[in-house]
Amino acid sequence: MITYGPSSLKNCFAYCALFPKDYEFNKDTLINLWIGQAFITPTGGSQSLEEAGEEYFLTLLLMGFSQDVVRDTWGEY
Repeated sequence: MITYGPSSLKNCFAYCALFPKDYEFNKDTLINLWIGQAFITPTGGSQSLEEAGEEYFLTLLLMGFSQDVVRDTWGEY
């Protein structure tokens, strides 16, 4: 798990408030939007922005970010 600055996850979470209630997010699209806003910071030299964004997303998910999560055939979000 990566270590986040105090505002990293707050920015990602707050960004989602721009969307209407009950909006269905596509995880990859949301991560790309976060990257475009410069909310994502990779921690390791080999970690991509997308990999860091995936960790941000999963952390928010574990913290109760979303109520209804749909998984694909392989169990991915």
